[in-house]
Amino acid sequence: MKKFVFIMPLMAISLLASCGNDNGERYVVYFDTNGGSPEVKRQIVKENDYARDPQIDVKRNGISMSYWSLQDEEEVDPSEFTFKDNKITSDITLHAIYPADTTNPLTITCTKGSMNLSLYWYGELKRDSEFNIKWSKNKVEWETFSTTIKGESYSGEKVDNFSVPLNAGDTIYLVGKNPNGWSFDTSDDVEQKDWRFIIISNEREDDESEFEVSGNPLSLVDEADYKRITKIPSVGCFDCLFEDSNVTSAKKLNLSCDELSKGCYCGMFEGCDKLKDAPNLPSTKLAPFCYKTMFGSCDNLENVPQILPATTLAVGCYLEMFHGCDSLTVTPELPAVSFNEDCINCYKNMFNGCESLSHIKVGFGEGNEWPGLSNNDFTEYWLSNVPESGTFEWKGSNSPSFTRDGNTVPNGWTIKPY
Repeated sequence: MKKFVFIMPLMAISLLASCGNDNGERYVVYFDTNGGSPEVKRQIVKENDYARDPQIDVKRNGISMSYWSLQDEEEVDPSEFTFKDNKITSDITLHAIYPADTTNPLTITCTKGSMNLSLYWYGELKRDSEFNIKWSKNKVEWETFSTTIKGESYSGEKVDNFSVPLNAGDTIYLVGKNPNGWSFDTSDDVEQKDWRFIIISNEREDDESEFEVSGNPLSLVDEADYKRITKIPSVGCFDCLFEDSNVTSAKKLNLSCDELSKGCYCGMFEGCDKLKDAPNLPSTKLAPFCYKTMFGSCDNLENVPQILPATTLAVGCYLEMFHGCDSLTVTPELPAVSFNEDCINCYKNMFNGCESLSHIKVGFGEGNEWPGLSNNDFTEYWLSNVPESGTFEWKGSNSPSFTRDGNTVPNGWTIKPY
């Protein structure tokens, strides 16, 4: 009995000593997804140990994050946090950083010649409306411009006191606070909602000037939270934004909002005859006339998205979208398989006048049926005035019974089932 009593204290002392060796300081590592999902759970890490890379595909508006950083994305060039090289010595928060093209505000880079960044607006406004914008050439020092547009009719009126000269190599970043949208005022007491501001005027010091656009145009709507916006906030939000300008490339323009609004990108690049590269258009929740005439008469447009992924369409959503794009040879894939009264005129005149078109692929055709054939409600004139030969891929047979013309498939085109 004495031997037993003597041993127990030793065992207790041994256990306590063991616990004491594992009783170091612990810290919390938090993960801020900056509006992305899924959320990432915090980690509890012992002092001077390493946190684990979560290895989770965090996405915002469908775009995967690039890396984690101790700096938030609001800071200039946030540095990457490397998990294997950084011991944890305090509580920290790691922020998700997304590709610069998706996090930068609307960005304009002059690539040739010289030009003036100006603002014009058109239409009729039923009441006075405020307008605010900031711009910077380094994202550190910002200049602010605010004005009130009087409630009356205008036609091509330049906004006074706003003109920023740009020479080849210059870049300008644009943000603002315009909650009713950039182009339209959607307040309840406004009867006619057709006024708009247009960036880049025809006022140039030489006609050979060229520029590229990138970044997120929602920075014009909400400079603080534009990266987290998942739905275009207003009708016609960016209507005719770059219309008739000398923009050559928009391939890095971020139009990744999940849900669109009526007419939001209507005429955005219409008449831009130097535009060669279109932006990616990943949205799957369309709205009436959201892409109407977006690239109309862009004579030199060659590079377009491989696919327009939406399978549920809306009234006039692609109406005249690529009308008159003379250099376009291959269209984006159109995967929609079903059509109803909610998407009347969805493809109407979509590729009318594309003089170089040679290939189109669609998702419909099962049962060898053409949608809306009796009244051409969906594809009226969509392949009118295109070359006499080309390839049309669909889910039907290579010997359909419908009439071959510009409302369906031109007579000389090869129909290829897949």
